[in-house]
Amino acid sequence: MMSEELHVDLAEGQGPPELIIKLALQYLPWKELLFSVSRDKPLLTSVGVVCKKWKELLETDEVGRPLCLNLLKLYDDLLVMRNGNKRAVAEQRGRDFQEDFFCFKSHELLAKIMKDGPPPGRSYKDAFVLSEKMGEYMDDFEFIGPDVAKPNDDNDTRSLREASIQDYRCIIRPTIERLRGVFGNHDDNTEEQLKDVAEMKKRLLQHARGNERTMLLRKDSLRIEKEELAEDAGRMMLMLAASNDLGKKMFVPSSLPASMSLEEVIQGLETIKGGEIEVQLSLQVRRTSSGVKRKFSCLPGHKKQLATRIDELYWPQNPVDSINFLLRQLLPDKNRVKWEDDYYDATEEVQEQIWNDTVTKFWLELGEPVRQFLVAVYNDDVASRFIDTNHIPMDTPAREVPLDKLKQICDLPYEFFRKKIADRILRDMEPSLCEQIFEVYHRQKETFCEALQEEYANVYSETSSLEHNAKVLLDIFLEVPSRHDDFIRFPGSMTTEACDTFVERMEETMNRWNELIDLVNTDDDVLWDPQTLTELDSFDLMFGHTFVRRRRTLTLEFCVPELVTEFLYRSLSSTQQIPKRGEFENEVGKFWDDYASLVGRMGTNTQTFSFSTPLPYSESVERETRRLRLVQDFRALTSYIYTRDHAMIALVPLLPHLSRHDCKRLVYALFIQREDDRHIPSKWKYSNCRFSRSNFSSLGMEFMKKIPCALGDDSDLLLLLKWHQDQTFDFSNDYKILGYIFGVPLPDNIISSMGEFMVENLYQGNITDVNTTKTNNVRMVTLFLQRFCYERPKSAHIVWDYLREALENAIAVVEDLPEIENEVEIQPAQRSDWVDVITLLVVSCIKVRAKRLLSHLRRLYQGAPLALLPENFVGFRTLVERVKQKPMILNDTLEFHQLHEF
Repeated sequence: MMSEELHVDLAEGQGPPELIIKLALQYLPWKELLFSVSRDKPLLTSVGVVCKKWKELLETDEVGRPLCLNLLKLYDDLLVMRNGNKRAVAEQRGRDFQEDFFCFKSHELLAKIMKDGPPPGRSYKDAFVLSEKMGEYMDDFEFIGPDVAKPNDDNDTRSLREASIQDYRCIIRPTIERLRGVFGNHDDNTEEQLKDVAEMKKRLLQHARGNERTMLLRKDSLRIEKEELAEDAGRMMLMLAASNDLGKKMFVPSSLPASMSLEEVIQGLETIKGGEIEVQLSLQVRRTSSGVKRKFSCLPGHKKQLATRIDELYWPQNPVDSINFLLRQLLPDKNRVKWEDDYYDATEEVQEQIWNDTVTKFWLELGEPVRQFLVAVYNDDVASRFIDTNHIPMDTPAREVPLDKLKQICDLPYEFFRKKIADRILRDMEPSLCEQIFEVYHRQKETFCEALQEEYANVYSETSSLEHNAKVLLDIFLEVPSRHDDFIRFPGSMTTEACDTFVERMEETMNRWNELIDLVNTDDDVLWDPQTLTELDSFDLMFGHTFVRRRRTLTLEFCVPELVTEFLYRSLSSTQQIPKRGEFENEVGKFWDDYASLVGRMGTNTQTFSFSTPLPYSESVERETRRLRLVQDFRALTSYIYTRDHAMIALVPLLPHLSRHDCKRLVYALFIQREDDRHIPSKWKYSNCRFSRSNFSSLGMEFMKKIPCALGDDSDLLLLLKWHQDQTFDFSNDYKILGYIFGVPLPDNIISSMGEFMVENLYQGNITDVNTTKTNNVRMVTLFLQRFCYERPKSAHIVWDYLREALENAIAVVEDLPEIENEVEIQPAQRSDWVDVITLLVVSCIKVRAKRLLSHLRRLYQGAPLALLPENFVGFRTLVERVKQKPMILNDTLEFHQLHEF
């Protein structure tokens, strides 16, 4: 019980006696004290009783020494337990056992200090803090020190020094110098260019705000209803009908649906749509050497005039995509059935019966030729691939296919089966019609781009050429906002001279790191010097090994992978700083929560919103300050978002007018750091090199709720709060940037820049030129190169030339490698990277039918390249056969534009 004297002391504010405080401090959980002292957090945060006397007594040895002894005993007990477990495991496995003497470096330091006692002028509390902090740094050094090899890391066994120097010299420095050429200022009149950019931004913002116009958004193809997909496909068929007889057969005689005519296909699509399909056409007649040719152009929408409103346009859909997505909507999908009310609330038996009925109904409603076609695709492309899947006997009537087979067809991953169906449809289609379908697609693209140009006519400068307008729009699109203070900061410049001395400065820092750790182990003066902890704390920050427990401004001066990211930010960042979106949304929510009760919920007319309830002066000042800051942030954020996104859409029809240099700027900005290797342990733990993805992944307006554009007047706060109150979420549109800027067939100049990007970021003469990250970034570009060859086979030679150069470079870097006993001398990681590059290039050659490159591919199967190829690599004869086959049907838009975007 508390004595009467203690009651008096507490009542007078003197606190408990020293003896009680000392005892309490000694027996408080050591973790609480450790957390409070060594992490620079408020003292005894969970005790709830903190006063000046407690803090003063914590500095005394009467409290500190028992605390250190308790912690040392805990370490000793843990060591006994650990050695016992290790001994038992060693005996069980018949191995030698080697006893540990300490658990951690903190344990070793504390034991040493407690044996000799702290030096004069130092307390046991200082010993406690020093052992924890210094031990932490020394443990980190044993794992991430400059010369620590990683023998257990199969992916990269190099030390930090070896990896930093090699990667900088072979990958990072060449990349920076290439970027210096790509993003360097090539304008004769920079001031004039900046003036043009500022004027274009004003016109874009005015366009975004005026006449209730909105930006043309691309619908998410997975969410388009089958009726709309059928109408889109039907418009394409009607354009075919304009230059072909309606009775023309759609498929070659050897195919199963050979009797199906163009008229029957249109009727089938109208049945799916549930009404007639109409299309507006414009006809042009041209006389050529081969006779009169008719050219039809499809106007943007059903019964719409050209570009009456931007949101009445639709993005042209690739024919392959049209088939794939329509098939997805037509085939039963168990995931969609699961959300129906009668299924969701039913028992498992009833759910299974509902699914059986759904599959059976789908099958019986199909026409006989379609059922036969699906059975043939199932047998040829599905059952033949899987061991546990049996064929459907060909003599089985299609209407009598067993239910388990039907369910197996519908339960297959829809991406796989529908692609096989689409592949068979286009493969069996009459060649002239297939060619005309892609011609229609390209004409749709031309009409679409004309409509976009008309929509943004008030944005383009009337006094400048299309080339100059395209350049200015590109400058705006590539401009990324300035980073916030808590983002990565690199001291100093990144000039060529600074890059020349980078390795020297980095090695000096590494040597000092090693030297300081050696002095800590041998010199007590260095160990107890407060500056030592400060200096050690800077090393892992410099090299990208910072941890959450050490929050401060990051330097990352020698984090090699981040150098490219820093260079890109310095090249493309604007001086404008916009608020962080998450923090901005939270601030809007707090403002609404704090002041919405004064006005109630807003109605549809936001002009009726006002702060009518009076507040005390101090609170009204605070509210006004917050209001001004929110409106300012709202305007800055949406001005950047809408000018950048509208600049991107306005640039789409002008892509053919970009210069070679500007095309490279676009391609490099979008792909140079789009993919990194997140699955391989990195030497630089903090490294997150995703500049392209971070800034060019999604449209800026993609909040959970589409944010409106600020109007720049007194209604902005009302507009902002109305947006916050609105509970409507937009899931119907696709916001991925690649689906917009490259959402239509690409011109030759963009494809050429993509080819250059592929060549320049693969092998350039040395086996160390490539790592996994560079290969992954190039892989993203090859998807567009492959698609280009399928959409424009007559221009495929553009891609073949770049593939040939990349292939020759990759083969050349290994042909001259030394051999020892018929084995090529090469590091495992380098061999893995080389095989990945060769696989990527060979697969690309197959997909683009690069028959002209077969003589170059033959070099792979000779000498050193053959020795490096894995045993299961495709043989040359098989490769020749596959290259000469009809091209594969490429992936649909979802996978094509959004690969690895999730």
